Order: sequence, then structure tokens, then C-alpha cells
Amino acid sequence: MNLLRYMASAFTLLVLTGCAAVQQDVKFQSAGLENKSIVIVKSELKPAETQYTGSVGLLDYGIISAANSGLDRHLKALTFSEFDRVYSTIESNLKKHNISISYAPNILDRKTVDKIKAPKNGKNVNDLAALTGNSSANYVLLILPGHFGTTRSYYGPVPTSEPTAVSGVQIQLIDAKTNELKWYRYISSSKTIPAPWDEANYPNLTSSLYNSVNELSKLIEAELSHTAATNNKVAANPN
Repeated sequence: MNLLRYMASAFTLLVLTGCAAVQQDVKFQSAGLENKSIVIVKSELKPAETQYTGSVGLLDYGIISAANSGLDRHLKALTFSEFDRVYSTIESNLKKHNISISYAPNILDRKTVDKIKAPKNGKNVNDLAALTGNSSANYVLLILPGHFGTTRSYYGPVPTSEPTAVSGVQIQLIDAKTNELKWYRYISSSKTIPAPWDEANYPNLTSSLYNSVNELSKLIEAELSHTAATNNKVAANPN
């Protein structure tokens, strides 16, 4: 099953990188959002898992996957209530700009999240009504969790680094009328795992992963605070 998943992921990556330009970041700007409404769409988290980088063939992948089966089982059993801080951090910061916040009635399941298409040329290409429950908000904020777990580099079946704890989230703020992206970022956090990382029940690895997830909300807070400070500086010094 892992081998088939790898093949499917590899094929998808080739298609995406070969046929479509990657959407560039769009910095958040609060100007024009005052007294507007935003509906936030939550998404179900995918199970945490191991990720392999470097020169890895299909046969190598099978060997590596078997060697990491215990770690994979451990990661899949983890839950991440800490991720809720991402929503509360965004909500509290947006409300500082007199923005009305609501939440879509349903949390997007994993299958729906996997079907969401990447933006093109700075615009959303998905059916927003289907994602928000026909909300009348001015803007839609999609929160799409990324990879949670570990990443490790290999040359063939041989590791060339120690595993690193990683987590990430993609944020898309979309104008509901024009589909234009008003904020687009993939925010990620990586943490070095103190040795030993592979002892029973993986305490050091698990703690590092939770620290990584906790840091996501702090990185978002820093980005929104920096934007607010920049906007205030420009308003105070228009010339």
C-alpha cells in the first residue's frame, strides 16, 4: 500500500511541476478589509507520517517504509489539538481590523481537501459555495493543513540525515466575488529532534513534533502583527 501511495504521489508531483506554474506568495494586507466579513473554512487534519527526500527509488522506498513501520504507526496514532490555535490566532488578529468572522458549518474532510485545486494566476479556481455552505461573506479563508510528521533524506535505502519534525499549513484568503487571492502562504515549522530520536514510544520525536505544531500559530501571529505594524506606519507617513 505504501509503495502504491508513493507511485501515485510521484506521478502527481510530476504532473503538477510539469504542467502548472507554482502560485507565488501573496502578502496579507488589511487595507480594504475593514467592516467586511470573512468565513473561515476548517479542514480535517491528515494523519502524521514519515516523508522521505533525496535519491529514493521504488525498491528503496519499500525498504525504507518497512524499516520505519513502527514510527509510522506511532505517528498515525497522534492527535493535534494544538492546531486549533491556528484558527483562534487568525480570528483574534482579523477582528482587530473590525472584520466580522464566522465559520463554515462543515469541516472539510480529507477527501474534499485532496480535491481542492491549486490557485492559478492569483485566483481561486474552486467552487467556494460548495466549500462554505453558500455563505454570504465577502471573503473566504481556507485553512488547509499540510504535512505533519517527520522528514528525512536518503540515498537509496541509506539515510543521509537524522529525521526532522515538521508541520505546515496553507492559508488562502479569497475575494468571494472576484476569486482574487488576498493572502496566500504556506507556513511551515521544522524542529531538530534531540538524540536519541528512536527510543521506545519516541518521546523526543513526539515532543519536537508538538513543538512544531505549536509554532505554526506563533508564525502566523508574527506575520499578521508585522503586516499591521507596516500598514500603521504607512498610514502615519503617507508621504
